Amino acid sequence: MARAMGREVTGMVFMGAAGAGLAVMVMLSDWAQAVGLPYYSLMGSAELILGAALTAWTIARGQVAAVSRRQWKWVVLRGFAGAVFFVLSLLAVAAGAPLGDVSALQSFNIVVAALLGRAFLGEQLRALHIAALCASVIGALMVSKAGTLVFAVAAPGTPWLGYALALLGGAVSGSLFIAARKSQGIDPLVMTASVTLQEGLLAWAVPLLGVVPPEPLAVWQRSPLESTGILAGFTLLVLGASVTLSAGSQLCPAVASSTIFTSVSMTCSYVGQVALGGAAPEADTVAGAALMLLAVGLMALARRRDAPP
Repeated sequence: MARAMGREVTGMVFMGAAGAGLAVMVMLSDWAQAVGLPYYSLMGSAELILGAALTAWTIARGQVAAVSRRQWKWVVLRGFAGAVFFVLSLLAVAAGAPLGDVSALQSFNIVVAALLGRAFLGEQLRALHIAALCASVIGALMVSKAGTLVFAVAAPGTPWLGYALALLGGAVSGSLFIAARKSQGIDPLVMTASVTLQEGLLAWAVPLLGVVPPEPLAVWQRSPLESTGILAGFTLLVLGASVTLSAGSQLCPAVASSTIFTSVSMTCSYVGQVALGGAAPEADTVAGAALMLLAVGLMALARRRDAPP
């Protein structure tokens, strides 16, 4: 039993690392646009390179052959959900929604994961779980000031599309954790290969389909050495974020996975937003972030109380 608890604690640490990694990946989209780099093609190339390498590695080691026919649907669904969630996060920011607000509104994934975990995995919802869910959602509403979108007249230029994409991304993210839990026993590298291949294809498709403005691809020819270095850095970042997310969401329950992932991602996103834009957080933002962190503590406490002595 102690070993099982150790696995869940390790999973929680991995989910925190994955949340921080996602925040950095989305922050880089603003940075790349500011310095004139083709973010989507760089990120898409990094994802495809990593996905191809992982696919070859897992095939050579027999890990792909070990996946049963029934398990393949969860491998594909995990990759698809992860890819769509990541692209929706990028598009929400591109539509004008602040980075921190996007991450906060995506806390909707906690509710989705809790309900789906109860329906499909039989995971129990105790009082502490419900308290953590409430704290997380209320905290997200406070930091994003989403209440003003409902109870007050929206200011001109309110990024409604960005907020809608963020909420949709949260719903997709909730299903991601369910797919990961259903894929226990599958090597995390197989899951990561599924994610990176699908994310890479979607990242390239977004500018090619005109969803975002065309990117300055000439930088590949103008500064090939610099572009290669940036591509290598993106690849390492994607590897770390994807592996920790795939492994962490297999090791701990869906509700705990989504709560920790969202809380850490939101906190890092607001820190990055302040660092890049110079906007100081207001009192309600700080209080909301504290509620999100409280949700993480409540979720961990619930897991500890559920464990047999």
